[in-house]
Amino acid sequence: MRSTSIEAYHQVCDSGLVSRTRLVVYTWLYEHGPATANETESALAGPDRSRRATSFHKRFSELEKMGLIAVTTTRSDKITGVRCTEWDVTANMPQPLARRESLHARLVVAERERDDLRREVVRLRNELEAIRTVGNEIVSGNYAQGVLLHHHD
Repeated sequence: MRSTSIEAYHQVCDSGLVSRTRLVVYTWLYEHGPATANETESALAGPDRSRRATSFHKRFSELEKMGLIAVTTTRSDKITGVRCTEWDVTANMPQPLARRESLHARLVVAERERDDLRREVVRLRNELEAIRTVGNEIVSGNYAQGVLLHHHD
């Protein structure tokens, strides 16, 4: 017995929050599920595989993040015979997916981080040079004389 009512199904379809391809997968799972991703893709791609099945597989994680489908169990897949995750629809309303930052925004952050790292490299090089200078003075004996002279002032 399905836990998802016809009313919940229609609310999801009418919400406008679910893209066309996600809605195709959701609808097929509602009408034929529970099913594995392979079984769903095989049915949606058609017997001649005319529809691109790979676009359907990606929708499962998106639909799960939206709260519209959930894992029910693992079982032998009818297409491959391999143990796979079985999915089914939920009675939840869709939750919007978090939008990824634009490529430009990610580039700006990366450039800022690169600049910070460059400044840190310069600071560390200067610090290393100061340590080397002190080390050379210690080796040559000038450091101890300088400290003693400075201490007596």
